[in-house]
Amino acid sequence: MRQPLALTFRMARYLAGKRVRREARFPVVMMLEALHTCNLACLGCTPDRWAGPRSEWLTVEQCLESVDECGAPIVSVCGGEPLVHPDIDRVVRGILARGRYAIICTNALLLPRFLEKIKPSPFLSFAIHLDGLEKTHDHVTQRPGCFRSAIEASRIALARGYRVNANCTVFAETDLVEVAELFRFLMEDVGSPRDTTSTRRARTSS
Repeated sequence: MRQPLALTFRMARYLAGKRVRREARFPVVMMLEALHTCNLACLGCTPDRWAGPRSEWLTVEQCLESVDECGAPIVSVCGGEPLVHPDIDRVVRGILARGRYAIICTNALLLPRFLEKIKPSPFLSFAIHLDGLEKTHDHVTQRPGCFRSAIEASRIALARGYRVNANCTVFAETDLVEVAELFRFLMEDVGSPRDTTSTRRARTSS
């Protein structure tokens, strides 16, 4: 997945600095899971990814302390569904204020509401979870209308100047022709650039 040129330069400077200091191991991307709670129970996802109790949610302070401790230039804000967290906008603003890149991994059901809380930034992007076209995605997420909601939210975000990517889980049973059609749909009908769609492989739970 190609990233903005500024991020490429930032990463190059970060990696060069680590080499100069002869640091053998260092973080590149931090996976920040502020909560495990989710508003969906998708097939192929483990129960602890959507049933996490609120008592286990991290506070804004805990999240930003972790970002400072890790020091990675990119922070992937995930979960669970991160937009369920009532203070996630404060977490994201804290990440951006530190000059870090924030990638919010989301199913987009709550995205329109979140967009009212934070302005577009070259340091901010969204990775929208899509598991196929409408029938497949709604089957995997086990919620009718989920695909249409995600697409509409993506269009709203793009229209307002936010950077939007697609995160597609390719299951063992996935029809690759459908995946190709999904990518075409995103590029030509939704407006996602060709180089901002990524895939990852997974197996459905038995």
